[in-house]
Amino acid sequence: MSTLDVRHYVAADLPEIRQHILDTHVEVRHRDFELTGPFSDVERFDERLTAYSSRPGWTAVLGFDDGEPAGFCFGTTLAPDTKWWNNMLTPLSEEITTETGKRTVSLNEIVVRKL
Repeated sequence: MSTLDVRHYVAADLPEIRQHILDTHVEVRHRDFELTGPFSDVERFDERLTAYSSRPGWTAVLGFDDGEPAGFCFGTTLAPDTKWWNNMLTPLSEEITTETGKRTVSLNEIVVRKL
């Protein structure tokens, strides 16, 4: 059994890891889950990746198995002007929903390859 190498990245590292993320997205979403509609197209996913990574606090974690990408996740902190909490079925108090830009992390994507 091999050991998974887990690495942390920030937005400035995106050029280094973008293709790993895109390739893993295509493999898992298209091949394993047969998600081939417009929302799952690699171009549209790349647009979302660019948008997410432009937000303050964006961070990603990639796992590598024998040097090959095994999966990734990425997210960002919620900005003070976030609309994240607006659609809750039960309204929440300001104490819970007031963001500072550092308080809450949203996990935007998590994708893991079948090994």
